[in-house]
Amino acid sequence: MLPTLDSILDVLTACQEGAAGSGAGGCEQSSENLAMDAGESRAGARAEDGAGPITGVRALPGASAGVGTGEADAVGGGARGGGQGAYLWSRTTLFRALQDIGFTFSKGPNHYDVAREKPSLSRQREDFIDTLRQYRASGKVTYYTDETWANKNMSVYRSWNDGNLRSRLEQPSGKGGSIIIDHVGSRETGLLQGAGLSFVGKKSTGDYDKKMNGPTWLKWLEIDVFPKISDCVLVIDRAPYHLTLTDDARPATTKMKKAEFAEWLVRHDAVPPSCLSQDCRKLKTMADMEAEADKHRPAPRYQVQDLARRFNVKNLISPVDRPELNPIEIVWKTVKMALKRANVEFTMAALKSLVDNEFAKITANVWCRYEDHAINMEEWYCHVEPMREEVEAAFEKAVEEAERLEEDEVNSEPFSGLDVDDMAMSDDE
Repeated sequence: MLPTLDSILDVLTACQEGAAGSGAGGCEQSSENLAMDAGESRAGARAEDGAGPITGVRALPGASAGVGTGEADAVGGGARGGGQGAYLWSRTTLFRALQDIGFTFSKGPNHYDVAREKPSLSRQREDFIDTLRQYRASGKVTYYTDETWANKNMSVYRSWNDGNLRSRLEQPSGKGGSIIIDHVGSRETGLLQGAGLSFVGKKSTGDYDKKMNGPTWLKWLEIDVFPKISDCVLVIDRAPYHLTLTDDARPATTKMKKAEFAEWLVRHDAVPPSCLSQDCRKLKTMADMEAEADKHRPAPRYQVQDLARRFNVKNLISPVDRPELNPIEIVWKTVKMALKRANVEFTMAALKSLVDNEFAKITANVWCRYEDHAINMEEWYCHVEPMREEVEAAFEKAVEEAERLEEDEVNSEPFSGLDVDDMAMSDDE
């Protein structure tokens, strides 16, 4: 029987009780039982594998010195050294035990991990999920939009071949030209028919965000999207061309000249119109004007919001670095994999035709699976957030306790230097 997390906790509890009460007897017995389980598991594994006897057992940190390896005493070694147990497991047993309690051998969390999020980003995600759920509860249809790209020479990385170059598909070198793709979809419609946008990228940069711009995107929404989704919700991400500010919402910048600063302040009712005169501007320094501008900084207002209001569409901005909350991100992965497999002509015309064919396959049924995944991620974040707050509170409490103990230790440490009389005697000598 493999040792489980419960059995480990039982051993640790027994060690603590044994150390606090009548010595290490309870710990020794529990540790011996656990080690016997581990030894039986090792023996069974060796017997199944046809291997010989165990020739070495690695001890975990905390095992006392002088414990032999490969001996019966080591396999069933009890607690030594003040109630500390020596858990001597084989590599295979430890591997299986870690799997039993839910551990995996992986890279671990990345910089998007919730525990490492900035508080502002965490609040951003919480507000997004709460607002989205309110829209769903009110019966509003939610549409999602995003952009991606497709290269002319994109293809699969592996194919059936006999090791000869002639058996492989002749793929042109380089990525070739690219097509910028934009679309919108929902649970009710899948990818919205007739609302797709695709055009050939003109710039040499490989970043598709640099090939799309605000005017092109807004024109696409105005002509092909908003008229079809009136009285609905559109989720957009935080790409720079999505969040182009209106003229009234643009803040003052240090690049402005003094006359431009004065005009901005008058336009935002920060100073009276008389300050536009040259005499009035001479009385104010740039530092004074910047301070006034900071006090009257306008609230952000985006061009897409004004455009959406004309069609009675609500805009919802997704949080930073959370693509898993947008089902269209899974659509892009599905479409791109299909394009890699079907792209054998390596021409822009063939690629555009393939893109249209793949878009037609994303029906409402397919979309529902992707959106259900996004909803499951919303549920996961809602469950993780209270745990994160609890962990942060416990961590802050532990840090405060450690700082207090360190301060007490410094204050209680006796002074080891010479006193005043000793110093005076040293001077006389």
